[in-house]
Amino acid sequence: MPKTMMNSRKKATWSAEQLQEAINAVRSGKGKRQSAREFGIPYSTLKDRLNTNNACAAQLGRHPIFSTEQEKRVADRCIYLANMFYGLTATDLRKIVYEFAVKNNIKHCFNDGKKWPVKTGFKLS
Repeated sequence: MPKTMMNSRKKATWSAEQLQEAINAVRSGKGKRQSAREFGIPYSTLKDRLNTNNACAAQLGRHPIFSTEQEKRVADRCIYLANMFYGLTATDLRKIVYEFAVKNNIKHCFNDGKKWPVKTGFKLS
């Protein structure tokens, strides 16, 4: 039986409250390393957040292109087409998503040459 690789690295295990407390501790005179250790935040993260005045929670992965409302509109359009017995392939769906982004002037990272999203950033569920 092949071994399955387990990811031993835990990313962003701290919360926004912990980060804010650590920033407040540093601003009140405590050392950066000591505050980072005490509140369980990586030193480099604390240092970067202090330099940029950014106390937001960690955001892992890619940033979404569409809001939830826009995503719902695209999904409703696809459901409408499916109810009309218009079979949508993955390519058709990708074209619909691209056209929606262009029509609504949404900043996107889609391939303008092929006029559709790349497969790696696209997932059918």
